[in-house]
Amino acid sequence: MTIKAAGTVSLALVVALGAGWVWGASRSAAVDRERRRVEERVHFETARANVLEGRLTLVGNDYAGAARLFGQATADLEELQRLLREVGQAELAGRIEIVVSHLGDARQAAAAENANAWSAADAALQALKGIRLPE
Repeated sequence: MTIKAAGTVSLALVVALGAGWVWGASRSAAVDRERRRVEERVHFETARANVLEGRLTLVGNDYAGAARLFGQATADLEELQRLLREVGQAELAGRIEIVVSHLGDARQAAAAENANAWSAADAALQALKGIRLPE
């Protein structure tokens, strides 16, 4: 094998490795974006389910259980806010802050066994309905 042929083969290998690395990196980025989107959706839907369950728990006059569920919903929404801020979705994270505020009111009212917990939880649920996560 001549030096020219060896150089050509070496160059072809380097180009193939570079192209493979770029292709693999782009697939990895797509997988990461999809994983993040699913994680955001899970936090959102879990929080929504906890708010709904908390409202049902209030119907049964289990104020402590409702307060716990509202706290879990708040934790999920705060994690969602963190994820959204990491990708530059500050406006959406700010809208979620409104829901977190309503849930704080609902949790405090439920802990005090106050009937206003229902209306605060309903306000949180209505605010959640207005939020659309990016696809």
